[in-house]
Amino acid sequence: MTDRNDIFKTICTILLEYVQTEKAITADTNIVADLEIDSVDVFDMIMEVEDAHDISISMEIISTTHTVGELTDVVERLVLDKSKA
Repeated sequence: MTDRNDIFKTICTILLEYVQTEKAITADTNIVADLEIDSVDVFDMIMEVEDAHDISISMEIISTTHTVGELTDVVERLVLDKSKA
């Protein structure tokens, strides 16, 4: 089973493909505002996160998820739910 730290690391690794920054990515990092990722890249990044964890994130959840920590929470919850199924 994947733990929260592994999920966070995977998200950070994927995010680094879309940003040119020397800033450290933390749980409080705002994906759009702090990393300046445009909406097309956000959706591409989300698809990579979904593929990495074999999950599907709904559009409603994506629209209310702003920080790396929030995205980590969403992925962790979906992975846990999937493992219970």
